[in-house]
Amino acid sequence: MKKQTESNFEDLIRYEFQRSRCTYGSPRIAQKLNEIRYVCSKSTVARYMSKFGIVARRKRKYKITTDLNHGYVILPNILNSQFDQEVPGKIWLVTSHTSV
Repeated sequence: MKKQTESNFEDLIRYEFQRSRCTYGSPRIAQKLNEIRYVCSKSTVARYMSKFGIVARRKRKYKITTDLNHGYVILPNILNSQFDQEVPGKIWLVTSHTSV
């Protein structure tokens, strides 16, 4: 590629990359460029993305944070999510978290 064409190619790649909020990799960027009639392969886009230092953000793996099989006592819901009361100081709430 000539210097002028390479600069335009870099601009196109950066534009599509920013448009995707930095999430698209070379296959998707190549697809988007092909849609706008700029013919290129994903390996060419990958090579130039590497050259320009453009790296897509990876999707985080889903992590389960709730332990449903704990041995803690679950108290009944006496308040029933009615937090607004007529008399101030009628209900006091306490949250207790213990580490084992």
